Amino acid sequence: MDIVIGSWKGTVRAKFSPREMEAVLLCANNLTVKQAAKQMSISPDSVTKRLLSAKFKVGVSSIRALVLESLRLGFIADASYSVPADPDKQPRERQHDGIFLA
Repeated sequence: MDIVIGSWKGTVRAKFSPREMEAVLLCANNLTVKQAAKQMSISPDSVTKRLLSAKFKVGVSSIRALVLESLRLGFIADASYSVPADPDKQPRERQHDGIFLA
């Protein structure tokens, strides 16, 4: 199951619950705990507990480290980033010969 919040997409895996992932994504979008709580319609203490649980699961101690480790592990990704399609399956006019001019 994928969750998209702002410019980030998260895949709920065995590591994070859906609400933990939501809290992580909101923090990845630069929201404070208080702002995330308002967005999630829960108390700031509840957001803090979800983030604490997520931090414990990946072995980090700060929200910044949680976001970075979640990104490194592939739990979250930039939602605006897309993997280019296989060049062999592109129409000829969209293929490039690999010539680079500086």
